[in-house]
Amino acid sequence: MIPTKAIKTHVYLEREMYMEFEGLHITVTRFTRIDDDCEWEIPAHAHMNYEMHYIYDGTGSIGLGDNVFRVGAGDFYICPPFIDHSQKADCQHPMKEYCIECSLKTENCGEANGSQNESVLLLQRLSQILYCKYSDSDGILIKNFSQMDAIFSRYKEAERFQSDLLVKALMLQTILSMLIFSTANLGIQSISRNQNNINYQRASSIKNYLEANYKTNITIKDCTQVFYLSARQIDRILEKEYNETFHEMLTKTRVNVAIKLMQTTDYSMERIAAEAGFSGYRQMLRSLKNYGIERPARLREQDQLGRRT
Repeated sequence: MIPTKAIKTHVYLEREMYMEFEGLHITVTRFTRIDDDCEWEIPAHAHMNYEMHYIYDGTGSIGLGDNVFRVGAGDFYICPPFIDHSQKADCQHPMKEYCIECSLKTENCGEANGSQNESVLLLQRLSQILYCKYSDSDGILIKNFSQMDAIFSRYKEAERFQSDLLVKALMLQTILSMLIFSTANLGIQSISRNQNNINYQRASSIKNYLEANYKTNITIKDCTQVFYLSARQIDRILEKEYNETFHEMLTKTRVNVAIKLMQTTDYSMERIAAEAGFSGYRQMLRSLKNYGIERPARLREQDQLGRRT
């Protein structure tokens, strides 16, 4: 995420903050406040965690996937993991915001039966919300954010030990309030209710996830825990939008990386296999063969020949 200019930002946390409530595990990785009186913009980017934005002053525009909508003081929205997200403050009255970035996990994820687990059900419902903004009509959020801001401003990190519990309590209440209000009002203030568009954005976010994690030993089960969709739903969405299953898309991503490395580096084949996320050289060869590449070394020879001519 590279802003177009330096933005006046207050960074509150110096370390991660962990909380647990009713089986919901929350790790806050970033808590910031943008307080810039000038027009500012952050171009499209994606995060591996949830981002919860609260606009406390001014106006601006937000992009989530292909959807752009207006926000103003008192509005809040939740940006899911791996969704393309952009922000632009207005020139006349630039928006100012609080932002909490956090991971949300439960003990039972993905295809687990959530009927007896409110936390699982909460995140499953949250996965249905992609393009919604809401209004802090009762003022709970701005009250909590203001209190946390006062505590962080009053005490230095080394002096805040006795206030940490209060900060955690306020942070937990703030996050839960945003989650519960969003899921309880599912679709009421939705920006886009076109199901085809929603499925496209879900597929796009899953693709972003694969491209960010292809080097690790990820599985479709890992994906269910990030997006709170079942394995069957993930494959169905990807097949509809890209005509590929999760496994096929992951393999294709790794094959494309391997081909690029063969054409642009002098790495050994073993190193290319590792850099592309394959478990070994032989697995890479099998995958390349499935894509019609019988002799991968020839790719490098052809590229070198092309550069000489």
